Amino acid sequence: MAVSITAILDQLEPISRLSAGRKQELAALCFVEKVNKDMDPLRMNVAKSAQALYLLNGHLRLRFDDDQKIVLRGGSPAAKHPVNSNNKIKDTIALTDIDILRIDIDLLDIMMTWDQLSSHDKLTQSSLEKTAIKPVGAKSLKLARSAGDWTNNTGVFSAVSLQSGMFSRLPAANVDEMFRRMTSITVSAGQVIVRQGGEGDYYYLIQSGSAEVGRVVDFSQPAIMLAELNGYP
Repeated sequence: MAVSITAILDQLEPISRLSAGRKQELAALCFVEKVNKDMDPLRMNVAKSAQALYLLNGHLRLRFDDDQKIVLRGGSPAAKHPVNSNNKIKDTIALTDIDILRIDIDLLDIMMTWDQLSSHDKLTQSSLEKTAIKPVGAKSLKLARSAGDWTNNTGVFSAVSLQSGMFSRLPAANVDEMFRRMTSITVSAGQVIVRQGGEGDYYYLIQSGSAEVGRVVDFSQPAIMLAELNGYP
């Protein structure tokens, strides 16, 4: 039986530290690539973005800047880490037919960061719920929405969105501050969110539902509908 991509990711570092949900999302964006003997997989990367390359099966020779050579074997402890994590590698040559996996480095970096924020927030929330002193008759403790809530329950932060959406170029260092500034609001049907010519106040994301985008050309006439925007699943 063929091994699933998710099972493969469970064996790789630092990917194995991702939550199960994040690994499933990442698995949908990965595939096993076969490389023939005598080919250099590092030179076969046609993607515009930098990618981490993992050796899954076969033997790959690594040559470094000082001409030192080592052979990496798929399935070995060393192969659990990206082949190209060492920036002193000059080239690689497949000594046998090999199987490799490529993953966008920026995507992996931000997924690791957001997953860590989510885990930290869950621990913080649990601690607050256990230690909070609640007077008799007081309402239940209500905490602000955490990074974990946003990343786990909002489709805008899915792996696909992080790879090619509006947050794909967001530096990982800015993620925590962004979550601290986010808040969720409820908008009624027919309510105007952004008005043409008005002063900009916030950046809005549609979490669920849909909204129409219109433009006024003649103020004596109804607005022209330009598009319908839908929330993330």
